[in-house]
Amino acid sequence: MFKKILILGVLVVGSYYGLKYLNSSGKLTEYLDARPEWEWVSGFHYYIGQGHVVFSNWDGAKYRFSKVVSQYPESNWAARAQFSLAKVYDDLEDKRGAIEQYQKLIEKYPNSVDCNEAEKRISLLKG
Repeated sequence: MFKKILILGVLVVGSYYGLKYLNSSGKLTEYLDARPEWEWVSGFHYYIGQGHVVFSNWDGAKYRFSKVVSQYPESNWAARAQFSLAKVYDDLEDKRGAIEQYQKLIEKYPNSVDCNEAEKRISLLKG
């Protein structure tokens, strides 16, 4: 049992540092940008953005979420990325930026499950 846990731990840590290197070196972005037609590329950018949020790398998060919204606006990840982009501005206490991004979510993706939350946040930010 200990051996399995150790192997799993090594795989997780190795994956983390491997992706961190690929991301910081620009190789991951280069690889993904060379394959924009792949269905999962927008999701990959979205999850990298979420990773940036976890580590408070706000510029990296804004870049990734904006990339999904601008380059893959019809993907399944676009509405989530738009909401996450608004949340980043909200977390940075940039009221104007947050309101603008929440409004874009409501306008571009009116059927998104996050629209109700966006409307609430707009009301609170304007309040």
